[in-house]
Amino acid sequence: MADMDFLIAAREEALKAGNWPRFNAATRLIVEKENETELQIFPAGLQWVAPFVGGQKKWVRIEIDFLTVRSLERQRKQVLEAGLIPFFDLCHNHLDVTFLPKRFFWQDGLVAGVWVVGYLTDTGRAAIARGMRYVSPEWLPTNGFPVRVAANLDEPNMGGLVAEPAFDNCPTT
Repeated sequence: MADMDFLIAAREEALKAGNWPRFNAATRLIVEKENETELQIFPAGLQWVAPFVGGQKKWVRIEIDFLTVRSLERQRKQVLEAGLIPFFDLCHNHLDVTFLPKRFFWQDGLVAGVWVVGYLTDTGRAAIARGMRYVSPEWLPTNGFPVRVAANLDEPNMGGLVAEPAFDNCPTT
């Protein structure tokens, strides 16, 4: 909230001074901040999940911790460096862009786990209104037990909005 207070004050100051470039920049940042959305990607701890591996559904035990954030954030940054835009789609269709991730982060507390902050597209807002209220991440499993999330460095699609959660303890959006 302090960020918003600063931006609003900066916009008011720019308006009074007639500094239109600064006024427009502050206005864009306020709109951007108001449209940010946070979504949980993975709940914390050891989880059972059944991803599709080689086209087959396979139950695996996965460890979700701050290293998961590092892996996903590394993928997001590498996709950007390759000149592509990281995104989430609708039901893993690889077509409809629903969400544009800005940053992955770890959150402790009641709903601990890996979260992402970013922007819902109009398609994403419409999907949520139709009941697509969970995030199904796209990830590569590591070898070993439990498996960990490995970054898929060549893939800009980082997941999809879906109707059913992959994890039992994921909150809805």
